[in-house]
Amino acid sequence: AYENIDKFLAVTNKAREALIKEGVSDHKIEVLKLGIDIQKFKPRIKQDKGSVHILCVARLVPEKGVTDLLEAFSDIYKKNKKVWLTFVGDGPLRQDLKGYRNVTVKKVPYSKIHNEYQSADIFCLPSRKTKTWEEQYGMSLIEAMATGLPVVTSDAGGIPEVCGSCALYIKPGNVIALKKNLEYLIDNKSIRKSMGKAARRLAEAEYDRLKVAKRVGEIYRSLAGR
Repeated sequence: AYENIDKFLAVTNKAREALIKEGVSDHKIEVLKLGIDIQKFKPRIKQDKGSVHILCVARLVPEKGVTDLLEAFSDIYKKNKKVWLTFVGDGPLRQDLKGYRNVTVKKVPYSKIHNEYQSADIFCLPSRKTKTWEEQYGMSLIEAMATGLPVVTSDAGGIPEVCGSCALYIKPGNVIALKKNLEYLIDNKSIRKSMGKAARRLAEAEYDRLKVAKRVGEIYRSLAGR
């Protein structure tokens, strides 16, 4: 397959490096980020109700760091009763995340998922690494940034390439740092606002699906013209 395929599209430089290690020629690889509908995922003016809503959209599995987030949130809640956490997704840890104060676990159809982002104040995806897996992209990170949310995440896999300077990072599994970063955003509305604006600008510049589609078209035409 490597010999007969004309072009490989890698979503990050990290994915590109993996292809090269597997034997793909560098000249056959194009790094092209995935795009989303930035008109669907866009900021919405919210009323200030004096509370802060943290959102996590992910498969509810250990490698997504959802139990780390629950632990950090539970510690924050002991001192601040005006914080809320919502997990949107499904998986084997679904029941383990239920039954905690101010914590909601639910499934939402993709056609309505943008409403969850627009209702939130902070997005968090503290992905972990395993022996066989690490986060390669994280579409929910892009959806959150397009919606103008500040992001707290880990520096696992390709995440730093996806979020750039528009996120606060932790080492995978560092619950203390996770709590600290979440509290920093909870206590600083102006920082949340400025990070959210920067995230939206990044999404408009790099993750607009129409711009990505145009680039894909250019790649197809260049191949067809050989």
